[in-house]
Amino acid sequence: MLLADDLGSKDLGCYGGPVKTPVLDSLAARGVKFTDFHAGAAVCSPSRATLITGRQNLRTGIYGVLQDHWHNMHLLEREVTIAEVLQQAGYGTAHFGKWHIGMTSGNR
Repeated sequence: MLLADDLGSKDLGCYGGPVKTPVLDSLAARGVKFTDFHAGAAVCSPSRATLITGRQNLRTGIYGVLQDHWHNMHLLEREVTIAEVLQQAGYGTAHFGKWHIGMTSGNR
């Protein structure tokens, strides 16, 4: 699963866009290419929370974009992520790049 900030639906090469994305184009050619796009929220942090939990962002503890003065906003500990579900099923998971949905006391 890939999540990219500020990526338009017609930016990537596999969708006819001007950006050269040979690896993503290859993945799209061999896999599923989505043609109907939706966002979980209007901004990045709540969209991430919705994507990884499958729940409406207001239930996850992420209400808006995380900024330095909002350190107390974080993904609630009770929320189960898709990574946790996959790990329980025996899959290895990893996160690379921007987390941007806060930290819990357990540094989830």
